[in-house]
Amino acid sequence: MEVAGVLHAAGVTADTTVCGDWREGEHVLLSGQKIALKVELRRLAREHQREVDRRRLAEHVAIAALLQDPRQRMLLLDAAHSRVERWERERLCSRYYIEAWRELLASGLGVLCARLGEDSEQARALRQNSPFIPLPDLGN
Repeated sequence: MEVAGVLHAAGVTADTTVCGDWREGEHVLLSGQKIALKVELRRLAREHQREVDRRRLAEHVAIAALLQDPRQRMLLLDAAHSRVERWERERLCSRYYIEAWRELLASGLGVLCARLGEDSEQARALRQNSPFIPLPDLGN
């Protein structure tokens, strides 16, 4: 459905779309077309979210690789700890993410790197609020 792609690109979602009896010239959306439009908008939103999740996963797999270098590890972990402290101090993030990241950062390099590259619901949620993004200047 071409119109769904245009609406999705403009930031319109199925939940914000109201398909009343609006007309465009001689065209009227029939009930089935209204349903199809909303279904397609939902499909496009899910597809977009999967792409965002794939990008975040790739970024965090790259971060896990950077953490293998002791010098970069120190810079990355210092920046991540500072960011979590800032989230708490300025109330920029929910308590859940602050505690989860604090626990993960204290869990050791092996556990941290494994979680950064994990494709689970909890790992995806953590990557939405990551203290590693944006990356600090690593001096490369």
